[in-house]
Amino acid sequence: MRGLDEDKQLFLLRGKKNSTVNYYDEKSKQTISIKQSELADKLPFGKEVKKIVYKKKKVTIFVNEYNITISRDATKMIAGKNGKRKLQRTKGKTLKLRFIVERLVNDKNEVVAEWLLVSNLFDEEIDAKTLAQWYYYRWKIESYFKLLKSSGFNLEEWQQKEPLALFKRLLIISNACILIWKIANDNSDNTKAIRDFLISLSGKQIQRGVDFTYPSLLSGLESYLATLDLLRQFSVEDIFKMRDELVEIIGIEI
Repeated sequence: MRGLDEDKQLFLLRGKKNSTVNYYDEKSKQTISIKQSELADKLPFGKEVKKIVYKKKKVTIFVNEYNITISRDATKMIAGKNGKRKLQRTKGKTLKLRFIVERLVNDKNEVVAEWLLVSNLFDEEIDAKTLAQWYYYRWKIESYFKLLKSSGFNLEEWQQKEPLALFKRLLIISNACILIWKIANDNSDNTKAIRDFLISLSGKQIQRGVDFTYPSLLSGLESYLATLDLLRQFSVEDIFKMRDELVEIIGIEI
């Protein structure tokens, strides 16, 4: 955070419950060091941002904030001379930040999820509700990154070295992600049938109570497109003829 702030970069980052911050307590008229989770508990729900569906249940996003400072040492693990890892502390300047608590509250007034955020963006036109919505949009972006990295295209294993080649591949794959997003978010009856069809083609197990996941839709779409390409090259009769030949070769019915 100090590095970003020094470079005059604005940030909105996820906080850590056990990390300490400083806030000015109006009652005692003193600056108090406190864990982020404890400071969050002192803040009421605050302003309503919007109503959303979270894990198939309707909830309301509430947000509240408090001005804080961070003066603690930065810490990181380094390798010592003997090969053992040890904690290194680095002092730095005090940061003035906004501490934002974003909560999802159900109709029973229960908190079903909570996020602690910190930001160095101080602007009268950008209130805590706006920052909360930015973080809400980030959830959708994370679904895209998940498809790119671990649950779809395995970006980190790509062999392209030239920037242009990498960029072209990203463009093609981003179009596929957009198509999956459209299929996932269309509520028409026809699209629901398509989702069910793609899930059956994907071969992936879906958690009970979950209709689909983005990776399963992507996998199903890949299988479907491969099947369409196969049908363009071979007739149905050819495909079943090859099946009979395989049965004869391996001696097992398929």
